[in-house]
Amino acid sequence: MCGRFDLNQHQLEIYFGVDLSGVAEYGERIPAYNIAPTDRVLTVISGGQTNYPRFMRWGLVPRWSKEISSKYTMINARDDQILQRRAYTGPFKSQRCLIPASGFYEWRKGPNRSRWPVRFTSKDGEPFAFAGIWERARPGGEEVLSCSIITTSPNELCSQVHDRMPVILPSGLYGAWMDPEEQDAENLLEMLQPYDPAMMRAYPVSQDVNAVRNKGCSLIEAVGPDLMW
Repeated sequence: MCGRFDLNQHQLEIYFGVDLSGVAEYGERIPAYNIAPTDRVLTVISGGQTNYPRFMRWGLVPRWSKEISSKYTMINARDDQILQRRAYTGPFKSQRCLIPASGFYEWRKGPNRSRWPVRFTSKDGEPFAFAGIWERARPGGEEVLSCSIITTSPNELCSQVHDRMPVILPSGLYGAWMDPEEQDAENLLEMLQPYDPAMMRAYPVSQDVNAVRNKGCSLIEAVGPDLMW
């Protein structure tokens, strides 16, 4: 599962091939150090030749929805269920996106039922992208764009904390993943692999991350030694 992440770097145009100069919402929402479900998140979609930035609600709203209901909490789409769930099959076929991030949080069990947040990020400190799917719905007549992060089995680093991890795409797969013409399910599923743990870093951060109201940059600072694998 991925229930919280951060995006705190600029120059994302270089990494994801998009023009953010005219996107007012970008300046309002980035940097963000504690992104939570239902927040509006930056995504990148492709029109075939050009990449476009879009801010979407994190938590997929199925296209047939009459309203945004609390029962639709589809912030994550499991790779082993994505061809079985009606809400996912259409977007997986032709509406795939990148969801840029600088890091994500998972919670490690501690003594006395305590839970300690751990931040996972790239070892080189550069931004990366989750594999996502997106949907367009009109609950109440108003268009809503929404998305889910796809999750897979954990690598050796993430498995110390959780039994799932978000799919982090190698940059060489960005174009193929977003390509709306690529609709071969076998090819697409092959892209959904646990990320190389040697390319990642993980370390404990402040329990202030637990409260979504906390948004400061101190949330990503290490408060203990890195996890090893």
